[in-house]
Amino acid sequence: MKFLYLYFRKISAVLAVVLALSGCCPAGTFMLQASAAEQTGSVTIKYIVPNAGFTIYEVSRKNGDSFAVTDQFKAYSSAVDLDKLNTTAEMKSAAEILSAYAQRDSLSAYKTGKTDSSSELKISDLEPALYLIVGDVKTYRGYVYIPSAVLLYVPGKDESGDLQYDRSVVMEPKTDRKAVTDKKTSVTAYKIWENDSTSSRPASVKFQLLKNGRLIDTRTVDGNNNWKYVWTGLESGARYQVIERSVPDGYLESFSRSGSKWIITNTRNTTPKKTTVTTAKTTSASHTGSTSKIPQTGQLWWPVSFLFCGGLLLILIGYWRKTRDHK
Repeated sequence: MKFLYLYFRKISAVLAVVLALSGCCPAGTFMLQASAAEQTGSVTIKYIVPNAGFTIYEVSRKNGDSFAVTDQFKAYSSAVDLDKLNTTAEMKSAAEILSAYAQRDSLSAYKTGKTDSSSELKISDLEPALYLIVGDVKTYRGYVYIPSAVLLYVPGKDESGDLQYDRSVVMEPKTDRKAVTDKKTSVTAYKIWENDSTSSRPASVKFQLLKNGRLIDTRTVDGNNNWKYVWTGLESGARYQVIERSVPDGYLESFSRSGSKWIITNTRNTTPKKTTVTTAKTTSASHTGSTSKIPQTGQLWWPVSFLFCGGLLLILIGYWRKTRDHK
């Protein structure tokens, strides 16, 4: 019996080492799975104004090799085709459109924060997703600062184009700076139609004017006013945005802006809509488009662990029975 006791002590020690090195025990397995699931990223906003508020919205979330649009942004899939954000201009236009709708409809924020005394804000623990970041209008030292909205992906990419989960995406949003003044301003909005015919477009559309994210006026434009409207007598020092109340069926919307002039283009969409974003684009501040397949991080390894441990247990039982029979 003493021999058998010493034998089992040695076998137990060896087994413990093997299990620890292989990570095959349930605890080790769960630790490995947890570390894979905890792959998150962060965004560092480098701004020029301290105590400036920023809101981050989750537009689409990683789902296997693709990104699935979140429920609250599905309503705007007719306005923005997230599968076609391949250029800086397309990313900028989509960010402008989605930020206006998100603020108008009071969508739920994913995270919020304010820049510190160094005018920086770091937002951590971000799950793999496409995020929309919107900054507040801020008056500072005699000037009004109006940051542009930004769309970016987490994880980011390194210089070679490889996805990096544990890295910071540095964002320096483009900002309009205006001197504080009592002078009034104006906003002009134009409607452009592309890739369609007169017979396919609606008789009119409704423009909505937002001031710092809040709806303040709605106007109808059509062929009689040359698809154009001008708002005058507006307060300076605010962020004004113009959107359509709803995008006509079968069209996609894009924005371009020069100063206080907005051009809203409706392009006839001949491509069937999809419900997921199938590629991951760049996350750099310049938003240069590129594509990359997301690496697999959720492989199912726990059955291997249990099978391996079970096999070792059967070997020990067999050896013990053989020793007992010999005695």
